Amino acid sequence: TSPPRIAADSPATRTAVGYLSTNCGSCHNRDSSIASLGLDLRQNPPCSAVGKRGHWVVPESPEASRIINPGHPESSAMIRRIKSRRPISQMPPIGTVVVDREAVDFLTSWVQGNAAEWRDIAARCAS
Repeated sequence: TSPPRIAADSPATRTAVGYLSTNCGSCHNRDSSIASLGLDLRQNPPCSAVGKRGHWVVPESPEASRIINPGHPESSAMIRRIKSRRPISQMPPIGTVVVDREAVDFLTSWVQGNAAEWRDIAARCAS
């Protein structure tokens, strides 16, 4: 038998969804105490985050800020919060004092990513 695989359009999306589900999905899901945020990172694709405005806004680009802003990691709150170690904005909020540089670089590249794949993801999320 083979191990379970996350269904995804690309290996990059499979890796990103796996990372978000593992590192963020235990809190950011529809069954948690913060479910009212509406952010379920256990989904594939993470439709509750793609192109959606969140409660936390990227200060330098408040109008463009989205939880995940496809093609624009600089205005993606998820990227900004994973990079941060300021108590008010850091994600995850506890248990880490060092930024996971490899994860930040990978997720930044993924958000910057393949425009055609993001269009497909956005279309699936809209339906």
